[in-house]
Amino acid sequence: MIVTRWGWCGAAAALVAAAALAQEAGDSQQQEGAVQEPSRVDPRAEEALKKMGRYLAEQKTLRFEAVYTQDELLGDGLRSQVTRRVSIELRRPDRLAAESTGDDRNKGYWYDGAQLTFLDREANVFSRVKTPATLDAMFDFLSEQYDMSMPLVDFLLSDPYTALAEGAGCGRYLGQHKVGEDQCHHLAFAQQDIDWQVWIATGDKPLPRKFMVAYGALEGVPQFSAIFRKWETGIELADERFEFKPPPEAMEVELLKPAREDAAAETQPE
Repeated sequence: MIVTRWGWCGAAAALVAAAALAQEAGDSQQQEGAVQEPSRVDPRAEEALKKMGRYLAEQKTLRFEAVYTQDELLGDGLRSQVTRRVSIELRRPDRLAAESTGDDRNKGYWYDGAQLTFLDREANVFSRVKTPATLDAMFDFLSEQYDMSMPLVDFLLSDPYTALAEGAGCGRYLGQHKVGEDQCHHLAFAQQDIDWQVWIATGDKPLPRKFMVAYGALEGVPQFSAIFRKWETGIELADERFEFKPPPEAMEVELLKPAREDAAAETQPE
């Protein structure tokens, strides 16, 4: 499942390929009671995605930055595209520190295996939430209890391949294309209501370099696009990097759970 919301834009050729993939995914949806067709995924695309997933899962520590754009729908057919930067440090299985800045935010996040702390630097307020003891369980807890998800969380899970590929009805290998100076495998996938692309560096460090998603089921088909940079793996990350130290005069406030009018409330990105 794709947890990260929004995204997908790109060159004309990629859009054409995506449109074809979306049509294939739609055609492959069976009527109730019918036999489901097997997934139509190019073996080259599947292998490249698996290789990336294995490599990320094997990294006990990692650090990276990503700059991403995200559509926000304003009504009356209007949309606003916001730009944000996120920097993440992770130590498996139970440590995370992140900073998110951009057009509309300046926030920090710290997870120490027992609780997650959110800091709003502009308002100088913070909240602490007791959480499960692993990264995967913590992300699930946030989604289920607070309707929140961290940008690019699919790449942080213990099994990135399954998180991304689950439900994909078809996938194609679009060739090798550059992201910045990096030569990358360019992959496109489609599943019900979602189309997405990923660019994965060639060579012995198959790290994601670009990611794009379109959510066709949502009004206006909002888009999310991210560029990864400054990857570091196998680094030393001491416990103190994941410990929250309140800024001067910061006030602690309760993180309220959203009111749920129905059980199908959608996860919103944070």
